[in-house]
Amino acid sequence: MPLICQKCNSPIPENNKFCGSCGEPIEELLDATPLTEVTEESSVETLSLDELLTGETIQQSPWAWMLPIIPWMIFLVISIFVDVLTFGILQLLIMVLFVGPRWFSWRKTAFILTEDHVTIRRGTLTGVDEVSIAIANLKEVNQKPGILGQSLGYTTITLVLKDARSANLSYVPIQSTIQEYLEDRLTNTN
Repeated sequence: MPLICQKCNSPIPENNKFCGSCGEPIEELLDATPLTEVTEESSVETLSLDELLTGETIQQSPWAWMLPIIPWMIFLVISIFVDVLTFGILQLLIMVLFVGPRWFSWRKTAFILTEDHVTIRRGTLTGVDEVSIAIANLKEVNQKPGILGQSLGYTTITLVLKDARSANLSYVPIQSTIQEYLEDRLTNTN
């Protein structure tokens, strides 16, 4: 499985020590320790920091935070020309209250693929929430680009568990290898 740069999400050939796109060194990824065996008994587990660091991290597409703020940007532009009472201060305050939290949570959100797990890390204002799903507990992996996803370069991947629960990986960049990796692991475990 090719490495993905954690800084710019570009694929990195096996023998490279730096990302070809941004120049980020990848020596830390190559020195990672192997994972320990995980049982199939639990579908949601907590992984240690060492286990998370050994996996491939995929950041959400920037559209994850930009699409929801488009209405606020339109509101800001229109209201600055109409507003004569607050001279744009109220609009900037509204932007900070709605756009800032969305951007900060997007920066902390990622999907981490390890040998045996998929970890969904969702950013919040106060930190991150993480859920680890054992690949052995997956039934199938579905992909749906959505209305704008195909043209903007992102998709949603749905993980269906054997117990009929599901989890969505939203705004996954189309060039990421999550779906292929998981489907390959599913066929190898069955």
